Amino acid sequence: MQVLTIAPGAAAVNYQKYFDSMDKNADGFADLAEYKAAYLSGDSNMDGVITMAEFIKRYGAPLGLSGKQVMALFFYADKNDDKIIDDAEINRSYDEFDRDLDGMMTVDEYETTEKGYEVILGELSAIIEKLSRKIDEVDTDKDGKLTFAEAYSVVDQAGDGIDLTEFQAFYQENLGATASESANFFYYYDTDKNGKIEGDDEVNNIFSSFDINKDGFLSKDEYINALVYQGAYILKNRLVPVAATNSLSFSIEAAFKAADNNSDGVITKDEFAPAGEISITEFVSAYMAAGLNRTQSLYIFFRVDDNEDQKVSQTELEDTFDSIDGDDDGKITLPEYAVMVNQTFAEVEEAVRIYPRIAALFMRADADSDGNLTRTEMRSLLSGADQDSDGLASEAEFKEFWRNNTGEPESRTDLLFGYIDQDSDGYFGNDLEPANLFDGFDYNDDDLVSSQEFADSMLFLFARATGDLKIAADAGQILGWFF
Repeated sequence: MQVLTIAPGAAAVNYQKYFDSMDKNADGFADLAEYKAAYLSGDSNMDGVITMAEFIKRYGAPLGLSGKQVMALFFYADKNDDKIIDDAEINRSYDEFDRDLDGMMTVDEYETTEKGYEVILGELSAIIEKLSRKIDEVDTDKDGKLTFAEAYSVVDQAGDGIDLTEFQAFYQENLGATASESANFFYYYDTDKNGKIEGDDEVNNIFSSFDINKDGFLSKDEYINALVYQGAYILKNRLVPVAATNSLSFSIEAAFKAADNNSDGVITKDEFAPAGEISITEFVSAYMAAGLNRTQSLYIFFRVDDNEDQKVSQTELEDTFDSIDGDDDGKITLPEYAVMVNQTFAEVEEAVRIYPRIAALFMRADADSDGNLTRTEMRSLLSGADQDSDGLASEAEFKEFWRNNTGEPESRTDLLFGYIDQDSDGYFGNDLEPANLFDGFDYNDDDLVSSQEFADSMLFLFARATGDLKIAADAGQILGWFF
């Protein structure tokens, strides 16, 4: 984000003034290049990325923000938690401002998004204040430090180990987390899967990651910084209910109850994974009947259909059940089910974010504007990536083309090239690769790729890449910033 956010309670912002400072050619729009130039004005060593130190220097005192407020905003902006804000994250930030994704941010779009960031800053500031008061209550000797036991007692009010209910209550009160958001962290910390966070190993696992200077204590700053990071993580991965789900009729609780056939409050594997196979049409129709839209329903199908045979088997449903059953007790509870639903909606939101840019690629290739791509038109997409005009798109050429046109991160772009480079020679376009790609997109076999087929096929590739990335990800990535 072009962080021109102000501290809560400060004087009103002249959004037009800040917008005009970005709009260098004074055409009434801020394009991606102008936005990047403004964002990277804080890149003091000119290496093309923004570190936390650069971020704090650029946006702290000039905007009247405290160090912790700016740090919290940095955590929020650092979407992949790698301690820098890079080109892909700046592209994504621009998309948040360019709300219709037409490549031309208006002052109205800028003001609307900035006001949203001010709300986020207010929530992060509230987290900081609550945690500061909480530490002062527990720090009986007022030395500004907590032992691991003292830090643990902040959550373990009953003194018998932290169960899910206590954990959720603490995270809801102090971080503003929902039950499902809290459950994500609880199941991560509950390493022995006994339903409680207790014992030296689990306690040390939590708080040693908070203890940055490794002195065996948690300073007030260490404790607050760690939990503010988690609060920022929750906010940046939280869905905007209407925009993200587009499913106002969908109820997580109602869907859970529908799957809980005997109404005992849990879903068993038999209830979740009945015998037989479910076709893609049956699967999508059932999920749409439950209140999801077509894109969400189709995305869920792609994520469940591991062997990509266009149907979901009992084995695939059982594997999905195991991935949802966070405590491995053979039962899915409502909080576990909610975690799965929210994570899925977050993935769908991320996929749909690039739809307008995918549509722009389609329209550029559709030379006769008939809403379909012929094989020749589909191959014309290659010319955009083939910078040296040798008839092939090298891996480097493709990646640059794809990232520039979609704003996708390098990780998914790498996987996408691997999918289409079928002979693994480092180039796309030779032999049968373009023909095979066309045939894969043309799922109704009419020798044309419609805009719907194009969008659905890109959704499939996104779902496949997301699944592959999740398989490869380290289990501790969610908190990797403090390890």
